[in-house]
Amino acid sequence: VDLDALEGTADAGVWSITTDPSGGIATVTAVGGDRFNLNGGAAGNYVLTYTIPGTGGACPANPTLSITVNALPAVSVNDASICLGGGAATFTATSATATSYVWSANGNGTNPTTTGTTAGNYTVVVTDANTCSNTATGVLTIDALPAVSVNDASICIGGGAATFTA
Repeated sequence: VDLDALEGTADAGVWSITTDPSGGIATVTAVGGDRFNLNGGAAGNYVLTYTIPGTGGACPANPTLSITVNALPAVSVNDASICLGGGAATFTATSATATSYVWSANGNGTNPTTTGTTAGNYTVVVTDANTCSNTATGVLTIDALPAVSVNDASICIGGGAATFTA
């Protein structure tokens, strides 16, 4: 998050994290302006304070900014296998918080399930109520049909049983 854009100007002030649910993983850095970097930290509510050096924190007042970092929606997709020439496999995206589904890479549609007969990846992007998105992929494997041969046999009426070997 570009903090200078939020304050409206790039001045002598300094942002610091005063509440950090990540346990110190998140940082504020001055790279092309003040930037809040989550750095793989936890979801939660981060509070940042803006201080102008030399004022003792009294003039102007130290404004605070709250940044809510939402977790990505958890999602999984099953793998499947079918026999060559067989019916379609069904892939199901499982997510407790998803509000929308978009399939790509062999899958299609906007439902939690899609079907397919093409080997490869079936990828879904899910989005939750916070507009956070995450992806998951299931893989379709197509198994070759087994090679089977059966011998021919002939018998006479009243004769013994025919034996077939596969």
